[in-house]
Amino acid sequence: MPPSVSVVAAGGTEKGTWFVGGGHLGIWREDTIRYTGGAGYADVVMDYYGFNGGLGKHPVRFESTAFGLMQELQFRLGESHFFAGISYRLVDTQNKFDLGSVLPIPGIPALKFDSRSAGVSLSLNYDDRDNMFTPSDGLYAELKLGNYGSAWGGDDNFNKYRLYAKYYQRLSDDWVMGLRGDTEGVDGDAPFYEYP
Repeated sequence: MPPSVSVVAAGGTEKGTWFVGGGHLGIWREDTIRYTGGAGYADVVMDYYGFNGGLGKHPVRFESTAFGLMQELQFRLGESHFFAGISYRLVDTQNKFDLGSVLPIPGIPALKFDSRSAGVSLSLNYDDRDNMFTPSDGLYAELKLGNYGSAWGGDDNFNKYRLYAKYYQRLSDDWVMGLRGDTEGVDGDAPFYEYP
């Protein structure tokens, strides 16, 4: 049975991005209930290249301060390796885009706006790994369907979809092969930071 784990984290980059946060992974009732929760605050400085790289070699520099919260419960289905889950996610941001990095015209003010996305997701997971943290055999797969919008405390109405799998196979005493597939999609009026 996997252990319950709590974590506190902080970090930063040369460009000025920094974050602080914490979370907890709880394994309850003989691994029939799994809880994952966390919260954090970040000040992100990055370049935005547009949807599908539409800005090419002229990205827009942006700064975003964000608070994030995630809560998830998963319930084992009988004695199987399947889990059904429900989660809530909130991202509250204040964003500033430096338009002068694309249009170098003096006096153009930065574009500033606040944005909040919040949503509820349903998931179906399969997990038969031999170890949650250092697996050498097994499969972990998840299908997640999320609905975001004003009903959950967000500004924009959209849906998110994700399907991914991680497969591990021991090749010898010293070697383990790991394979991963991951696909995501967004449908609706999502803010820029919610796109895959």
